[in-house]
Amino acid sequence: MSNAPQDKAALRRRMLARRDLVSLALREHHALQQRDYALDGLHFKGVVAGYRPIRREADPTPLLQVLADRGLTLALPCMEESRTLRFRVWHPGDPLRENRLGIEEPLMTAPEIMPDMFLLPLVAFDEEGRRLGYGGGDYDRLLADKAYERARRIGYAYEFQKADRLPSEPHDATLDYVVTEARLYRFLD
Repeated sequence: MSNAPQDKAALRRRMLARRDLVSLALREHHALQQRDYALDGLHFKGVVAGYRPIRREADPTPLLQVLADRGLTLALPCMEESRTLRFRVWHPGDPLRENRLGIEEPLMTAPEIMPDMFLLPLVAFDEEGRRLGYGGGDYDRLLADKAYERARRIGYAYEFQKADRLPSEPHDATLDYVVTEARLYRFLD
């Protein structure tokens, strides 16, 4: 019998405690480094879904600003009552509202859209491209949808969030890339 759920919970607590120690100044510095690695190593096209960082998550805002300046269409997730993620068009500077979880999201008047690429927050990742999230399974359910099987999955993390091997379960989504302040990881064949 696998202990994956218990192992994940313990690792999640350790990684979140470590991430909570990242200063805001260091997070801003890392965000600029991550932007540069992402722009140097990835080809962005179509609709790019980002996220608004919470709890000292790696911040994709500088990258999203450059992509918007280049004319790409951006989206942010919106959480429905059923905990289903939907994506709505967003441009830097657009008004946002706080959802019931305290996460900023576009107004419900923003058009819904299907992303071609996802920038994904995470708690940890490993050498195989496995992603450990907060435990709610919101992104795992989304990425299991056949409509998104061709979408690129780009984790956004700090280098210290890399684990040798994450415990995994069949429903866990994997990543195509992870961008940290130190490098770009590729997991595609």
